Amino acid sequence: HIQQKILFAGLLNHPQLIEEYYEPFLDLDITSEKLRRLRDQIILKINETPALDSGLLQHHLHNEGFTDLLDDILNEDVYKHASFVRPETDNESIRQGWLEVWDHLQNLKKMADHAKNMDERFQHHLSPLLKAMMRRNLYN
Repeated sequence: HIQQKILFAGLLNHPQLIEEYYEPFLDLDITSEKLRRLRDQIILKINETPALDSGLLQHHLHNEGFTDLLDDILNEDVYKHASFVRPETDNESIRQGWLEVWDHLQNLKKMADHAKNMDERFQHHLSPLLKAMMRRNLYN
């Protein structure tokens, strides 16, 4: 969850990068309904006003009722995990850091999907074997 907050903080503090990371931001597998709604509102506002700076974007989001969520994302707890998302960070540092976190999340998702697939395959192939062994033990 902290990685998702890091990605949001980076784009909230540097909205000029949203257009560049539009597709990855949309593809982000967000588990929180609140974060999904926030992402949708960010994209909506950026589409309405492409050259929006971070202050105006955050002002709009506060007016839309996201104050608590913004406070949860834009704070020292998040910044200590990823200082590159701070407002004063240069564009190249935020680009590099944002992509590293996004890649990390994608790799975690791939590993989780692979583990789920392996578990399903294991259950599918092991289940008949276990049933056969149980029948054999019952009749011996």
